[in-house]
Amino acid sequence: MRYDNLELRGHTLVHLLREVEAFVVVPRVYQESARELDRHYLQPGYPSSFAEGYPAELSDEATAERWVKHGEDRIALVEERIS
Repeated sequence: MRYDNLELRGHTLVHLLREVEAFVVVPRVYQESARELDRHYLQPGYPSSFAEGYPAELSDEATAERWVKHGEDRIALVEERIS
């Protein structure tokens, strides 16, 4: 089955994964990490979204490493599906 020229748009991974599920099975672990990543999207992208503070106050190295791992896992899933 081919899905050439399929384009999905959006700003939340949760929403994008729901759209992708129409075509492939998305493992539960990806859905869970998508929710975590979505919760942390707003502050780094819009530093003035809170009345005070800045993004670095709300994160740490371990959290950032976890986010990077989630992202790498998603890229691996996509590359596996399109190869």
